[in-house]
Amino acid sequence: MLDIPLEFHGTLAGNGSWVDGVLKGDDLLFPVYDGVPLFIDLSNISRSKIIESASKFLDLVRNNWSNARKQYHAIPLWETLCREIASCDGIVLEIGIGPGGGFIPCVLDLNKEAKILANDIDYSVIFAWRKFLKEKGISRNVSFAVFDATRMPLKSNSFDVVASFGGIANIPFNYFALKEAHRVLKPGGKLVLVEGIIPQEDFNKLPDEVRTRWLSVSPFMAKGYKGFLEKLGFKVILYEVYGEKVLSPEDSELARIASNYNVTLRFRGVYVIALKI
Repeated sequence: MLDIPLEFHGTLAGNGSWVDGVLKGDDLLFPVYDGVPLFIDLSNISRSKIIESASKFLDLVRNNWSNARKQYHAIPLWETLCREIASCDGIVLEIGIGPGGGFIPCVLDLNKEAKILANDIDYSVIFAWRKFLKEKGISRNVSFAVFDATRMPLKSNSFDVVASFGGIANIPFNYFALKEAHRVLKPGGKLVLVEGIIPQEDFNKLPDEVRTRWLSVSPFMAKGYKGFLEKLGFKVILYEVYGEKVLSPEDSELARIASNYNVTLRFRGVYVIALKI
């Protein structure tokens, strides 16, 4: 599926954008709702329910948009990564934008003409961001797609930058997402990440069965990203661990599990720029 060209059948708006229809190709069929192609099965969820859910995200999206644009200048590493993405003349793929929007608020603050494909597996999140950016009048060069980042329906060697601000950490079996990021990047393209790790000494306080289960779906949580990225074929040109906070049980599922064993976990940010070589 990944490298099979798909043809759009449906309605075009006056500006040439997709409205409703389907993408077809070699017995494959994917719906397009509100200009967004859906590469996951939503047959068990009504469209009205999705839109209702999206409306609940809008206030959060607005707040996150405003806060990110105010705050990224305060952290030099964060601003460095935003400028790295914003300076790209090609196409940026942002993985797992979530209600926070990933790098998108900051990148569009620096470059309103940035060409971005924004992804999440939750159509409600995508719908909310699309609606918000249309309201702001800056959605011309931002497209959206709903898909599982561990199985990207995207052509190999087609993106100039793949970025994620916390999105990778929320993807089960996220090493597949990084492999896919390597595949879809052009040679010389950049992977830009802000993710997080748990210090090994904290992680080791958890029972063996918890560590084994967690590392099976998110091995970078304690081991870090650098070694795996190099094995994939990336050249890591920036890898910085920055900041630390103590996680409460409300902050993450792992912190909640840890609290059941009276274990307190710390969280450290990791800032990464890597080249596909």
